[in-house]
Amino acid sequence: MGIEKENLEHISDSLDRYWLHNQQIVVYEPHDTHRKTVDQWAESVIKLAHRWEPTKPYLEIQDMRRAAATPYSIQRAKAAIYSLEGLTGYSAVIITNNPAASMFKFFVRQIRPRAAASKGVEHRIFTNFEEAFAWLEEKLR
Repeated sequence: MGIEKENLEHISDSLDRYWLHNQQIVVYEPHDTHRKTVDQWAESVIKLAHRWEPTKPYLEIQDMRRAAATPYSIQRAKAAIYSLEGLTGYSAVIITNNPAASMFKFFVRQIRPRAAASKGVEHRIFTNFEEAFAWLEEKLR
């Protein structure tokens, strides 16, 4: 599937952000989980959420295949998720399909009912980028 990245931003050497589908879907792609990367990722999500037009659906892909769930990244992810308050939309979280990813799955499943779902952003876990993109693309129809 030829998915064309729009407005690729290298926020840092270890964090990229780009857009898909005429800038209607934002994609975050951290390349590691060093504290600096986690902080840059969380701050970028929070800043974008605060600028987001509340009448426009918030659609994001969090491509976490090269990241890991650490106590610090989980803490910062909670802050990022809480920043979506007042928005409606969908968040696709992509993880690797291996036993180590179970902590990420556990985190998303635990935080989702308490934070994101109650605030109008539904989170879903995927192990394949194309499936995550297709899920969000159908939300645009």
